This record gives sequence, structure tokens and C-alpha cells, in this order.
Amino acid sequence: MARSEFAEQFADLVEQDEAYRERIQRALIPRELLLLPEAFARFQARVEERFTQVDQEIANVRAEMREGFARVDEEFANVRAEMREGFAQVDARFVQVDAEIASVRAEMREGFARVDEQFAEVRAEQQRQAAEQRRQANDIAKLKGFVLELIFDRRAPAVFGRYWRRVKVVPATEICELAESIQPLTPEEEESLYRADAYVMGVRKSDGREIIGVVEVSWMVDIGDVERAQRRAEVLMQRGLLAVPIVAGGEATQTAEQAAQQGACALLLDGIFKYPSAVG
Repeated sequence: MARSEFAEQFADLVEQDEAYRERIQRALIPRELLLLPEAFARFQARVEERFTQVDQEIANVRAEMREGFARVDEEFANVRAEMREGFAQVDARFVQVDAEIASVRAEMREGFARVDEQFAEVRAEQQRQAAEQRRQANDIAKLKGFVLELIFDRRAPAVFGRYWRRVKVVPATEICELAESIQPLTPEEEESLYRADAYVMGVRKSDGREIIGVVEVSWMVDIGDVERAQRRAEVLMQRGLLAVPIVAGGEATQTAEQAAQQGACALLLDGIFKYPSAVG
């Protein structure tokens, strides 16, 4: 029998006889290979089972994600709602604040108006007081002039006659010219001499020396009047002239009286020497 014919017959026998075919397979194929289809089937079953589990797990994850996204969406919705509510509250608060600011501004305008009114009243009162002070200053100036005229222009010989001879009231110009002839005056010294209230000249009875009284007049004589009279008398004494400070008025402070009592100046009150040691 030819090989080809034998092969065909063998193939027909294997295909037609299941038992024979299995026997041929066991004889020709190792046991491990014969078990491969069964093992593969089990492996395929496990893979399919695992895929089924994975699909289920994926489905569960997707469900959880959908649920999570739903919660997130809900939370975002809540947040948006809260933000809208918050912005609404902020807007309402801004409206309230604007109203409060407007009210405060109105109160401030009203307050400033009251302050301006009060300042106007204060300014008016200050102007009234200034006018009153000017009137009083004028009155004092008139009184001062009256006292000067009464004590010196009219009564100088009587006031000073007990201590001096040939008493006369002299103008500041004459005194400045006399001092200048001895030693030039500085502008400050000249200004100071011109500001004296009065000058009285005479011859002192006690020693026959010519003497100049530098007079400061105030209704209330204080230590400032004493010091001004002393400074002006000092300008004259620096030029070798005999000059004495004299303060005159209606009343005197304690310090002014103490200065006169100690001989720093002569004090005239109501036209009478209370402390005359400086002129005698």
C-alpha cells in the first residue's frame, strides 16, 4: 500500500472513531499537553470571573463616583446658595452702612454748623471784649494823662518841693539831647528814654545837685513799672547824670512797695510820696 493511501485511511479512521482518536492522542501527545485545554478552560473561566468582578468593581466605583459627584454638586449648590445669601447680606449691610454714613455726615454737617455758630458767637464776644479792652485802655490812657497832668504839670513843684528846688517837668526830647551830648545813645537806649511817661528835673536840697526823676505811671503800680523806670534811669546814670526812678499811681503791688521801701525807687500814691528816700 502506498504511503499516501495509508495516510488517507488513517486520517479517515481518526476522524470517524472517537475512541481510536483519543487513544492515538494519548499515545502521541504528552499528558501535560492533553491537560492544557482543560487548564486553559479553567484559566479562561477564572479570567472571565475576574473580569466580571472587575466590571462589577468598576461599576461600583462609577456608582460611588456618580454619588460623590452628586454630593459635590449638591454641596456646590449649597455653597453657591450660601454665597448668594452672604452677598445679599453684604449688599444689605453696605446699604445700611451707606445709610449710616449719610446719617453721620448729616450729623457732622449739623455739628459743624453748630460749631461755626458757636465760633461766630465766640468771635463776636472776643470782638466785643477787644472793643471793651480798647475802651478801657483809652480810659486808662486818659486817666494816666490826667494823673500826669495833675501830679506833674500842675503840681510838680508842690509834690517835689519838699525835696527839690527849681522843679520843672521837661520833655523826653530834652532829656535825650542831654544824654546824647555826653555820650551817644544806642537806638535801643533812645527808644527806651522816649517811652518814659514823664521826666521831672530839679536841684536836690540835700546836696545841691541837679537831679532827674524818670517817672512811670500806672493805675496799679507793679514791679514791671519799677524795673522800667530803673532801666531808663540807669541809661542816664551811665552818662554821669543823677537820675532816680519814680513810680506813680493809685495803688501798688506788694513787690512794688517792697522795692520802694528798700530804696530801689520812689513811690507816689495819689500824688503823695509814700516812700521818698530815693528822691531825697
